[in-house]
Amino acid sequence: MERKNSQPTIDPRILSAASAAAAAALKAYDEDQKTVATTHTGITLHGPGGIFSTFGLEREIISAHIQPQGLASELPLNPSMDTDPRFGSVTGVTDSVGSQPTNTCDDAPYAYLKGCNLSARFGRIRFDTNTIEFDEVIKRYNRGDFMDLQLLGSILGIEDAAAGIVPSNLTQDQVLNIVTLAEMLVVGVQTQREIHRQTWQGNVMLNNEFPGLDYQIATGQMDADIPGKLCTALDSDVKNFGYDDISGTDRDIVEYLSMMMWYLNFNAQRMRLDPAEWVLCMTPNMWYELSAIWPCRYLTNRCKSAAGVEVSVINDETNVRLRDRMREQMIMPINGIEYRVIIDDGIFEHNASNNQNLNPGEFASSIYAVPLTILGGF
Repeated sequence: MERKNSQPTIDPRILSAASAAAAAALKAYDEDQKTVATTHTGITLHGPGGIFSTFGLEREIISAHIQPQGLASELPLNPSMDTDPRFGSVTGVTDSVGSQPTNTCDDAPYAYLKGCNLSARFGRIRFDTNTIEFDEVIKRYNRGDFMDLQLLGSILGIEDAAAGIVPSNLTQDQVLNIVTLAEMLVVGVQTQREIHRQTWQGNVMLNNEFPGLDYQIATGQMDADIPGKLCTALDSDVKNFGYDDISGTDRDIVEYLSMMMWYLNFNAQRMRLDPAEWVLCMTPNMWYELSAIWPCRYLTNRCKSAAGVEVSVINDETNVRLRDRMREQMIMPINGIEYRVIIDDGIFEHNASNNQNLNPGEFASSIYAVPLTILGGF
């Protein structure tokens, strides 16, 4: 789907720093000050009305909490002291002015270097715990209310702990027994969900949100310091699939993605920014459907006669093996290159309720090619 705007872009490293500011604040949970509020109204862990106060409850507690996942967990966290940073770029050289001289000392053609500066904006993500009464922190009915419970599974992933979203000194089992730790875990989950959403959908029209990638992977980029100056050399390659079915007979998804990745790699090579590490980001629903139809479409691409009749025969077993390998390894072959796929819960998904182009049971979302690094590691 095509998205156009005239908002400034942001360096992905700074985008990560914007979310890191909120994450860092969660690390020292024992130093946080609670806001003035009413008595804690959340469900207690043990004692009267507690979640785990049932006498004889088995020790193992299974987590059925579904964690968000996506590109946000892949981006590095880079703090910054700058409040209004600028990111410069050389966008090219103008066409020559003048003509080749007849005489040696006559003026020769000349040109100018072109450049464009982009900007970044930080957001603010914060959540409160419920107010906790001191005598509610650790309590139980009696000795029959067991407090040796063990959590099977995870509520916050390992990558979120490394990013500082998990409160310091917190273990999974403790959240089943100590109210303060459970409350901080809830704050971490809310922060985790919001970071994943804002990474893509962050709205520049809202004061506290940083611009998501939907604003950055776009056309209409403008200079941060010269009003109205377009930076077309920094525009993304946005292709509009027009809500066609990816398994339909109108637009060909193999053609679209093949053209896009060829164009991006061509630019990276000619700009001398290669090797670049590209990842393909999409919703879980998009990946499931795309990986189902890709093997046959990819193996038969351009294998039709002038009359449109298929002239190649593909073994069904070959298709199944490729499909299963794509799903198992989370990779997608395009133009002979296998790209890593990241399924992301933060990408907006259209349906019949929010988009009149779709019928009930239909879904639509964008596919993004994101360069994690350039020049082999930057």
